[in-house]
Amino acid sequence: MSVMRALGWSMGLTGLAGGIFWFVEATPLTAVGSKAITESPQALGAAPGLVTADAMAPASESDVETRLQRLESQMQVLIEQSKIQQQNANRSHEELTRLTRALEQARKNVTDVVEDESQQAEPLSPEAGRMAEAAQIALLDRQVSAERADPRWSERAANQIRATIMDGGFTGLALESVTCQATLCRLEVEHRNSMALDQFIGEFFARLSWDTNSYSQTTVHDDGRATLVLYIGREGYELPQPNS
Repeated sequence: MSVMRALGWSMGLTGLAGGIFWFVEATPLTAVGSKAITESPQALGAAPGLVTADAMAPASESDVETRLQRLESQMQVLIEQSKIQQQNANRSHEELTRLTRALEQARKNVTDVVEDESQQAEPLSPEAGRMAEAAQIALLDRQVSAERADPRWSERAANQIRATIMDGGFTGLALESVTCQATLCRLEVEHRNSMALDQFIGEFFARLSWDTNSYSQTTVHDDGRATLVLYIGREGYELPQPNS
């Protein structure tokens, strides 16, 4: 009795196990329900030949985020490059505007100078010319009379003028007088040929070699002689002008 009972119990367990296996095989996967799938994903993933949902996905979420970050970085680089190009374009435009204004100002200055020269180039009438020359001579004579001699320069300058004329080999020329004050020298020369005075003036200043300004007046006499009055400024000084 004991043995049969044990065998009967064992057979009963065997039949029960067989019935469980038959139930599992005969029942579709959907009948098990989502609970069986969610409870053992590791087992499903580990089963040979079974393709999981992760393996079937085209790309993971981390890959998509990486691509987005790269696109954002490239977009940021393009934006910065665009800003730099815009800044360069603005600077180029400002430089072009500045150069255009400078060119316009230069043209205006040239036009003003040309107009001033054209106005100054208008010849004076003979009477106006004589009046202007007389005013200049009178002014220079007043300065020579008003100035005092400079011991450090006046005598040395007068001697240099005399030596330049005497040693220059100028024929038909006579030095009548020479006076040097603090900033101005006045000399008077007579020549028997008025046409030769122009040549004398050029050679005289070349021999004197002063970096200076000068003014001259020539008077032609009835007998053909000519008197030259020459004013020479000291180096570094300007001759006085009637309108200054």
